[in-house]
Amino acid sequence: MKRQVQTLFVLLVVMSMLLAACSPAAQQPAAVPPTAIPATAVPPTAVPPTEVPAPDAAALFSGLFAGLTGDNGYGTISAVKLNEALADKAPFLLDVREAADLEKDGYIAGAVNIPV
Repeated sequence: MKRQVQTLFVLLVVMSMLLAACSPAAQQPAAVPPTAIPATAVPPTAVPPTEVPAPDAAALFSGLFAGLTGDNGYGTISAVKLNEALADKAPFLLDVREAADLEKDGYIAGAVNIPV
């Protein structure tokens, strides 16, 4: 089977070389002489690049923080609502300390320990 694949590959390479040798040569495009610019033509003027002012970071952040109120800020919750949510369901606690630290300092009740 391996011999058949090698023979087929060699035959494919030989046929592609034969087709490449028999194909007509690529024709170069005819050279177009440059045209002269009439004397009455106005030469193009260089347009100076416009400078874009750098954004004012202080103004951007002050605008952002001015729009964040206690009701619509990301992740904001009132203390009363937080206490109600914690009373209904305990939070998931992940402890990433090593085992030696747990033995030395103690553990947090209900926490899952996955050492880093």
